[in-house]
Amino acid sequence: MSHFLTRVVLHKTNNLVHPDYTALHTAMEDGGFSRQILGSNGTTYHLPAGEYLIKSDLTLLEIHHLTKKIIASIDEDYGVVSVSIVIEDLMLTGLIAV
Repeated sequence: MSHFLTRVVLHKTNNLVHPDYTALHTAMEDGGFSRQILGSNGTTYHLPAGEYLIKSDLTLLEIHHLTKKIIASIDEDYGVVSVSIVIEDLMLTGLIAV
């Protein structure tokens, strides 16, 4: 299984606590994405607003399409970046512990 990190921006709102972001968080979590990440020190951290992590057997393209499908159910004016990551090579600084 691979890890993927996805960053979502809803263009119609600059307010990350806007109800559309709340709906997005719920929809992404329902789709298997997490807003948390486990650090190498064993501590779980909150990801920055609008970022989601998923561990899946899907390809990067499939993850990207899944993300777009989820976002489109919330808002049609969005931006998204999806990347495959090696979780052991990820560096974390300044994130808030859960």
